[in-house]
Amino acid sequence: MAGGQWEVVGGKAKKSKAKGPANKSVPKEKNKETEDSVLGPITESHTMFYALLEEERNAALKTKVNGNEASKAPEKKVQKKKKAEKKPVAPKLTLEGAFATISEEEMKNHLATLEVLCPNNPILWLKDLTQHLNIKLDVSVEDLTFASKPLGYPSTMLNKKVYKLLFGVINRCSSQVLQLFYDFCLQNMVQDILKGLHTLGYRVMLQIIANEMPSVALENLPKCLEYCTSHQNRQNICFSILWAAGQAGNNNLEAGFKVWMNLMFPLIGTKNCTSYAVEYLEKLISVADVTKCDKSLLDVRDLFPVLDFIYSKELVKSVQKRLIAVYPTLKTLSYGPDPEIVLRNYFPSYLRRLEPHCPQPLKEEVLNSLVHCLEQDARCYSIWRQLYTKHFIQSKLLISHLNDHFDRMPAKFPKRLLRDTLSAFQVTNEEILNSTKKNVQDIEECIQINKELITKLNAGAFSWPRFLLFLILIISSALTFDILLNGSFKESYTGKFMKDTGLLVVCVQAGEKLKYFYSKVLKLSEKYFPVITAWCKETLLPFLDICFKKLSASLVFLWDSTIEIRTWCNHTLPPVLTVVEKQFVLYGSVFWNMAKSSAVLLSKMTLSALTYVFNSADSFATWIQSSPEIMQGLGTIKSFSISLVENLQRNAIYLFQLVKSYIPLFAT
Repeated sequence: MAGGQWEVVGGKAKKSKAKGPANKSVPKEKNKETEDSVLGPITESHTMFYALLEEERNAALKTKVNGNEASKAPEKKVQKKKKAEKKPVAPKLTLEGAFATISEEEMKNHLATLEVLCPNNPILWLKDLTQHLNIKLDVSVEDLTFASKPLGYPSTMLNKKVYKLLFGVINRCSSQVLQLFYDFCLQNMVQDILKGLHTLGYRVMLQIIANEMPSVALENLPKCLEYCTSHQNRQNICFSILWAAGQAGNNNLEAGFKVWMNLMFPLIGTKNCTSYAVEYLEKLISVADVTKCDKSLLDVRDLFPVLDFIYSKELVKSVQKRLIAVYPTLKTLSYGPDPEIVLRNYFPSYLRRLEPHCPQPLKEEVLNSLVHCLEQDARCYSIWRQLYTKHFIQSKLLISHLNDHFDRMPAKFPKRLLRDTLSAFQVTNEEILNSTKKNVQDIEECIQINKELITKLNAGAFSWPRFLLFLILIISSALTFDILLNGSFKESYTGKFMKDTGLLVVCVQAGEKLKYFYSKVLKLSEKYFPVITAWCKETLLPFLDICFKKLSASLVFLWDSTIEIRTWCNHTLPPVLTVVEKQFVLYGSVFWNMAKSSAVLLSKMTLSALTYVFNSADSFATWIQSSPEIMQGLGTIKSFSISLVENLQRNAIYLFQLVKSYIPLFAT
């Protein structure tokens, strides 16, 4: 009873314990029990009540197991029935269909509710409307930059009234509130992309703000750069942020170039941002019209970092080619509409980059730009004089380039200013040569190049058009003076000379023939030109119009049907071209040597073959001339051909006389 439970009391246990030699150990067991009672709590013994409880538990467990098995059996049957009865899968919602579900009435009601719940709090309205759009536009998008879509996509898919409603709410916010909301959209878009959620609602709102208020997007460029830098290993996040910021250039070219310079150009070296940054610049260049730009779109401080990056050795060749292709337009946009008053600011930076050991493409680009500066802006010469001693080596390279390409120098190049500048450089070179013993060879070479170029400038170039104009002017003046002196053309020395030599008769006959043919052509054109024109309008123009429409429709269809192929080429060909360029460097020299050797061998074989042909022809001609029979036959053929031509001429004249009476045009 010490354990608080019932104990089984019976004599069988005592009898069993009393049998055998176990009785001797009883006192020890008693001592152990007393020790256990002292050392720890008394263990409960198994009673009848405990056994009844165990039986009840086991029975309950069995009923539960049976119940679970019984419930699983119909579930399996139901699952089998569901598998057997496969329902048709509903088609996925497209992006256009998702935009079609957004109605003006729904958005107005939602906005009215927000205005009642949160009065005078437009940022909360915008956030809630954005979340609502994000829920409605729950569609996956594969192309995060919408490269194959038209400009302004996907916000152009919105109903115009819904777009106007959203812009009206945006317009009610101050600039500070819009900056906070823009940052809110960026941050939530990044977080949802990390979670694998759809972000079309944030994209639409960011695009609307960038299209209508590009200044808000420009002010948030540092935050965009921060997000891209912190997530530079995730291409989907980088592309989404660059696309959102780049929408500011859809309607504002200046804002687009600011986005590229301040956001995309710092990230162009990042692997996940390079392709989109180059594509965005190419798109801006293709849209830009150089003739209509009324101001410079790039500053001096923006152009030269781009120049240094384009011609750097670390840049991938495929990307470098694409950037070099758009750089001339970028440079023109930087100069602006008045380069003659702007290039003076570019000249020092170009001159400083003209190093002897710089890459050859960069050297050619810098030299051409320096020549352009000297041609357009006369102020560059005075700046060059000030920088001559500081950049002596660069000036020497520029003078040498002008000397080597003197024949290609533009006609409008100010040669007088260049000659005066070179004369000043000669004096400076003499002073430097007398005052120092360093770089004596370079100074002497520069003096020699200066002398050669000054000599060419003083000599000038022979102009054939001017010479011919001057010759015509002299002849006409002499002829006029001769006619005025003698009173008439017949009495003049020129008229008498032309009459004595027969030139006057030839000129009169030529004039009459020209007059005759001119009158015939004029009559034919007056008679047949209106008829031909009317026939072309009635017959050819409708046919050409139909052909043009069919051709344009086929081209549009071809363009739309090859989107996947072009996308695959854009993703596949650049790595292949990179590998080909690397391998071409290895095998190009071997191929070039083989081509040169084969060309030399082919030229030798061709020369020997031509020599053999010429010798054979010479011997054949000698043999013909030495044979009297052949010469007699050739004479017979010649006389026969002459008589044949005379007969044909007589027959043609006779036929013309017959036809002349039947054709009124020739009769007149």
